[in-house]
Amino acid sequence: MINHKLKNLLSQLSIIVLLLIIPAARVESSGKGSVLEIIDSISPCLVYIQAENAVFAGSQTKAVKDTNSGRIFIARRIKSAKFDRKGAGVIISPSGIIVTNAHVVRRAGRITITLKDSRKIKAHLLSTVPGKDIAFIKIPSLKKMPYINFSDSDKVKLRDTVYTVGSSEFLRGTVSEGHITGIGKKNSKNLKEREKVELIQTDFNIYKGDSGGPLIDRKGRLLGLLTASIKCKNHTSFAIPSNRIRKESARYLK
Repeated sequence: MINHKLKNLLSQLSIIVLLLIIPAARVESSGKGSVLEIIDSISPCLVYIQAENAVFAGSQTKAVKDTNSGRIFIARRIKSAKFDRKGAGVIISPSGIIVTNAHVVRRAGRITITLKDSRKIKAHLLSTVPGKDIAFIKIPSLKKMPYINFSDSDKVKLRDTVYTVGSSEFLRGTVSEGHITGIGKKNSKNLKEREKVELIQTDFNIYKGDSGGPLIDRKGRLLGLLTASIKCKNHTSFAIPSNRIRKESARYLK
């Protein structure tokens, strides 16, 4: 479902989106299994995320009279609200740096990562990017972690074939093929700025739990991070481009 942050992003960037009607996404079925082999080779870089917390939700005050003394006391009852969010992430560094959506892990008291081999590891939040639905988290690692390479998102073209791996309850682990159906760029006087891709539209359907999932190119590189969809429109979703992620992660990848 599209969120307020994506709406703000679209308005702030004055994005021009080029749209093209493309057939619906489908599950990849290659005779030689070459695509599946590529996805399988990067699958150790893909993780599932569970974020939990109990947050303050307000308080109630009530006047209480002591029957013995006749005194009146003000009693305050604090209310709390728990949340349990699920999403996905991608390991982008051998030191265990993971990129995901900020809305998945924001204000989380506990973040648990599930790796391909089903191991569960606690992670901690490094940072979120203001105005962008990007967050970086880290898992402790005594050895080098498998990590994915970045694709150059500024070279993406309409109709390019892309892949993702589902992390929702119904499509977890499912490899799907889709296409680029829209490219958002800045409306800037600066030529170099106009050439930079700021948002990628695809024909994937994404569901609860798919946030932070990878957008993968034909060479098995990270092209973007799925972030939102339009609830009332089928086969329409959006991804944060890899070059934006790479730029924001530079301080962690040195």
